[in-house]
Amino acid sequence: MKKRLAGFDDWWFGYRSPVALGLLRILLGFAAVMSLVMTLFMFGDWYTPDGFVPRTLTEQFLRWDSHRVWANTPWEFHLPFGPPRLNLLAFTDNAALTLGLYLLTIAAGVGFTLGWRTRWCGFVLVLGMISIHTRNPLIIHSGDTLLRLCLIYLVLSPSGAALSFDRRRELRQKGLPPDTPFEYVRVTGQRLIQYQTALVYLTTVWWKVFGTFWMDGTATFYPAMMHEFRRFPVPGFLERQPFIGLTTYGTLIVEVALGTLIFWKPARKWVVILGLLLHAYIEYRFNIPMFALIITTTYIAFYEGDEVERWLARRRWGRRLLGWPEPVESAQPVPA
Repeated sequence: MKKRLAGFDDWWFGYRSPVALGLLRILLGFAAVMSLVMTLFMFGDWYTPDGFVPRTLTEQFLRWDSHRVWANTPWEFHLPFGPPRLNLLAFTDNAALTLGLYLLTIAAGVGFTLGWRTRWCGFVLVLGMISIHTRNPLIIHSGDTLLRLCLIYLVLSPSGAALSFDRRRELRQKGLPPDTPFEYVRVTGQRLIQYQTALVYLTTVWWKVFGTFWMDGTATFYPAMMHEFRRFPVPGFLERQPFIGLTTYGTLIVEVALGTLIFWKPARKWVVILGLLLHAYIEYRFNIPMFALIITTTYIAFYEGDEVERWLARRRWGRRLLGWPEPVESAQPVPA
């Protein structure tokens, strides 16, 4: 028992290669920047007093929902007060100040993605995104919530120790070559992203089990009938039985596997492939911006940094991302 506990303690709190954390930072930082840029084009509609969602409407919405715990379950209860929220825009609705914070958050997201002053840029990015999402929570989805949580884990982790400008600057200051082996770092933040992703899938299945349509095998029919979510067409037989039943129960099976079997290394690759196929179809069929990119990026957290490093090292663009020089090809002897 002691050996098992020691192994778990090393797995959860131990030190590993930071390459997986670095790749997570790049992709999730890119997702954050793209998400902000997409809504920037409608900034006046979503974040100003003259738009669709004035501050008073936001306050009413948050006040109505914030005191509910385990909402819509048999165990729901109400707090006598709403929990405080971290919001830099709580005391102002000025459009110019809101736009300034918005642009600053985008700039911080770019710096965080590139790994330039990673900790500070990540801190500004997280504060800005929390404030912006709190200013208008009516246009975000569960992928945005997962993104915020993962960014917090990355900011509290040494995610700039690999694949970053911070890493290259540190090597130059120490006079070390670019292909210097990475120093191992604590990867607790990576483990938190793993469990956060697994929790997303397991709670999703939990809610679906209590529904009628998921149990009778017809659930995937109804989203396809909602015109506001439609993106690209599919053959008609995919929206009729028995394929509706197959996709309904197949979705539940894949989501259970993504919350459990993905931790088991022999099954990990196949579970990840099934998850990628599931979200590729959702991304093709339905208009849910950035959701597939955000949640499938978290799959990287289930791979150790050494595994990700070896995978990148086998590719030319991966070696460039690692900052390693191209290997020198040995001269072949000229035949006599």
